[in-house]
Amino acid sequence: MNKLIITVLVLFVLSACGTNTEQEKLSEGVMSEDAFADLMLDVQLIEGHLNTNRVNQVFVTDSAKNYYKEIFLKHGVDLKKYEKNLKYYTARPKILESIYIE
Repeated sequence: MNKLIITVLVLFVLSACGTNTEQEKLSEGVMSEDAFADLMLDVQLIEGHLNTNRVNQVFVTDSAKNYYKEIFLKHGVDLKKYEKNLKYYTARPKILESIYIE
């Protein structure tokens, strides 16, 4: 969980602005901003839940795996696609900021 937060922050800090049209994003397998915002909302809700309910680290780890599995299934992504989209949007801080504001 902390790895995700650290990864987001590192990628955010090291990122450079870029521009891609919606068609280029789709051809690269990048989710739309709205779809990514919905996914990140669920990710943040799960992270908050797990962080406030830390009773047993093994339980939290198992729960996190199950929660992420359900989130990815709900949004039609896998870990690889999630990481690709996270990398894409963190490389574009202004777009990512607007996603988080939404």
